[in-house]
Amino acid sequence: MLCDVMLSARQCETWLTLDELARLTHYPPASISAQLRHLRKPEYGGFVVEKQPREVGAVLRGEDFGTMWEYQIKRAIRRN
Repeated sequence: MLCDVMLSARQCETWLTLDELARLTHYPPASISAQLRHLRKPEYGGFVVEKQPREVGAVLRGEDFGTMWEYQIKRAIRRN
């Protein structure tokens, strides 16, 4: 399910945070993080999992909040 959601988001050029993925899939964020790591493995598709800090408004930039990361996947280019 996570792979399908991530591929759909990629088609829309959308990046998603762990919390957004949790709301969409009903899996906990820790499980999603582990599943994203698995998607990098050849037996689970060998996807490239991209990660970047999300731009947030000035109100949320306090040290208490830390960096909010967002993710996107793409198919790896196979070289023979």
